[in-house]
Amino acid sequence: RMHAIRMIEKESRLSIPVLLAMLAAVFVRGEASAYAAQIVSKVVQVLMLGYSRDMEREADEAAFVYLRRAGFNPVGLLTFFEKLARLEKQSTPPQFLPGYWTTHPALEERINSVKQRLTASGLPINLRPVTKALQVEVKEMEFKGMKVAALFLGGEELCKFANLENQNAIERAKEAAKRLDEVLEMGAQVFDFRTKATLDGVVVFAVLKPLWTLTAADIAINEASPEQLALRIRQTINKAFFRERLRGRL
Repeated sequence: RMHAIRMIEKESRLSIPVLLAMLAAVFVRGEASAYAAQIVSKVVQVLMLGYSRDMEREADEAAFVYLRRAGFNPVGLLTFFEKLARLEKQSTPPQFLPGYWTTHPALEERINSVKQRLTASGLPINLRPVTKALQVEVKEMEFKGMKVAALFLGGEELCKFANLENQNAIERAKEAAKRLDEVLEMGAQVFDFRTKATLDGVVVFAVLKPLWTLTAADIAINEASPEQLALRIRQTINKAFFRERLRGRL
């Protein structure tokens, strides 16, 4: 509603110079007066579109503020504009309309503006809490008649956990899942993860801190050597990040 009121105000301010221009055109003989009227009309349209873009910028800023006040993650505004940008690139035929003929600011401008506001507000630009990317899951399963647990990232199995004397498989997998989920929520990137093969097991690290350790019993049920399992886990993490980036969720 405020947009409409302000547009009317802007339009009324433009009316006097427009009328003067139109009157001046009357004194031009022949077809020139018609051309003058068209030119004036186009100029007014461009000016009004400029006001519209400014108002949309204000609306974006207000949306950011209202989301924070309401307790929502303003990163959602960023994911919305990024999704629109992807759809725009996929549109057929592509849009070649000059910027001064558009009613809204360019999407890249709006995306960069939201990123700047997030940075200025001290908020991490982490899309995962909003897009629910890289889901971490634990599933109980059987392996040669034994109850074991498997840890999944983005729908793909990372590794299996065996039962130990002091802790069962499902508890171990849930503990690993909790730690993995925490570092992902904090914004860990694919390059923050690494694996290390030991003589009888594997250690998985994130941001230089160990997340979980796989023992000789775990190696047996994963049916791989420590080196093979370490490589497999690392490749699965890499693929999970790559898939989510292709989907625009990271």
